[in-house]
Amino acid sequence: MPFSADSPPDTRLASRLIGDGPQGSEPSAIEWLLYDDQVMRECFRHAAAILKCVTGASIIAITLLDRNLQHYFAAGGVMMSPMPRGRSLCDHAVQGDKLFVTEDARSDTALQKCALVHGAPFIRFYAAIAIRAPGGEAVGVLCAMDSSPRQLDPDARDVFHHLRALIENDLRLRTAAALDPLTRLFNRRFMREYVRRQWQDAGAGEHIGLVVIDVDWFKHFNDTYGHPAGDGCLREVSSVLQMIADEHQMIAGPIGGEEFALLVTATEPHRSNKRSNAYAWGSSVYRLPIVSGGLELSR
Repeated sequence: MPFSADSPPDTRLASRLIGDGPQGSEPSAIEWLLYDDQVMRECFRHAAAILKCVTGASIIAITLLDRNLQHYFAAGGVMMSPMPRGRSLCDHAVQGDKLFVTEDARSDTALQKCALVHGAPFIRFYAAIAIRAPGGEAVGVLCAMDSSPRQLDPDARDVFHHLRALIENDLRLRTAAALDPLTRLFNRRFMREYVRRQWQDAGAGEHIGLVVIDVDWFKHFNDTYGHPAGDGCLREVSSVLQMIADEHQMIAGPIGGEEFALLVTATEPHRSNKRSNAYAWGSSVYRLPIVSGGLELSR
């Protein structure tokens, strides 16, 4: 569900929304930060509140995009359900980097088929700007909407650009702070904080599953073949863990030098109860071929 500028957000959106990520990808670190990071949620909330004050529009929203749907993550003025991107106004806004403005959507033939124009809340005014991840892909839209035609003055247009820059900068900083530079998984600090928060958020009858993976004989491997080979080993293990995490909508990250964890969140109790999955995940890592200097190393 979206949240208004004055109400608390749903703290467990990621597990429900992730699964059809940007450009058809599986869950990624960027998606977890967008959907389930406290700092980014606060950033969205403040941006929506500022835009409301500046534009005076009745509806302010930050929508997050996956391949097929748009999700209203921060919405003030109305509660909206996810909708297909092909029927959305926001899909028009992500076609470029400039501010997209229509003062009266009913006079724009390209927008008349959009669900919010020909149906409730019967949008007439729409202004939006794309939000992009550090890699350049469009992951969301900052928008203002109204059921009456209106104009957007130059100062308000500037505010759109400034807010977009603030959101993208926060996302870039959070990405750098949350990821381990070697493995590109969530780092140890993020994992510990995330586990703590999930534990606090879990209600009665909810489950949290944690699979811990230790790379056996890693010190001997590292000492024998050198640190570059050791780093390569950790990257290979991390790659498999990320694939497993993507497939099962979990998060993966290091918790020690050669120790990793897969976290099943409280919103997926059926996954944490399946012991067979843990064996399958462990087997995937155990069968992982380790290559050093172009040669596959035996155990």
